[in-house]
Amino acid sequence: MFIISPINLIAADKAKSDKDNIKRPHPHHQLIVWTTTYQKTIFRVIKLPRCQHIETIITYNPPGETKEQAKKRMNGIAVCTANFYNTNTLRPVDFFRRYGVEIIGKEVGRPYLAISNDFVLAVSHDYQYIRKYPQIDAIALGQLLVPFNFNGFSIFFANINTDRMALAFSKNYFYIVQGKSNLWRLSKFIKVKLYCDLAINTDGGHAVKGYSPFHLVFRWKESKSSKNP
Repeated sequence: MFIISPINLIAADKAKSDKDNIKRPHPHHQLIVWTTTYQKTIFRVIKLPRCQHIETIITYNPPGETKEQAKKRMNGIAVCTANFYNTNTLRPVDFFRRYGVEIIGKEVGRPYLAISNDFVLAVSHDYQYIRKYPQIDAIALGQLLVPFNFNGFSIFFANINTDRMALAFSKNYFYIVQGKSNLWRLSKFIKVKLYCDLAINTDGGHAVKGYSPFHLVFRWKESKSSKNP
């Protein structure tokens, strides 16, 4: 999990020993939503358990849809924006692959979110690795917020106070964070208040409040689940 190496994603769960499983308590199966104010900015936070009972789906609807529509269509419990795209064509502007097919290849080389067949999540910028494993779905997102890295974005972009959305990771939980903020404040809030050691920016305001062809939908894993959106 987190910044991945080739072993981490393919065999993340298999590599855990019984001793590790005993030490790590299973997170509560609860979805918790709250709003809070940090440095005069209101943030909305969704907390999800990071465990094998939650699956993450990269949805792709070329005409575009709202977050709420994507969540309802996939019977999800939470949703997050995903990928930076051309607002005129609704086409992705950086790496996107599903079902072994690259819809678009590496263009900018931003960090990507990878999802294995058993829904293990990882974040990386190692594109040589991801191309070795076509069974892994992956989509390029924004820059890292924790630890902070521009990843090709400008200081001007980071300074803008606009609608933001981010996906953050702690040891036992995922967090979806939304608020009208610059990237510095969003990064600090996630690190200081949510105690996450990894977070990634998922999109800008045009997708947070409007239509997007891409979303990340989280749902409870069924006995026979599919990644097909």
